[in-house]
Amino acid sequence: MFETPGKKLVPREFTDLCTQMRVEASVSAAPNPGDPFNAMRLIRLRNFNNEPVRITQYNRRNTVTTIPAQGAGDIMLAPGEDMPNIEKGI
Repeated sequence: MFETPGKKLVPREFTDLCTQMRVEASVSAAPNPGDPFNAMRLIRLRNFNNEPVRITQYNRRNTVTTIPAQGAGDIMLAPGEDMPNIEKGI
């Protein structure tokens, strides 16, 4: 498998967590009007469980997002923000 040079949008640990929690995550770069050289990360999450999934972001407010069973949701991460935690149940 070939590696592309440059900065990765998602660490391997987050990919493994998504697989373990049965959540599909697609990550894309989004424009950052405050700092055009450091893109925001838009993460689209799809829950394949029969129970809700709680996403905890480690930003200034420790934002918690709940994705319903068999549902989907979006979160936005700042350039220096750590990857969120995913937990089953509410």
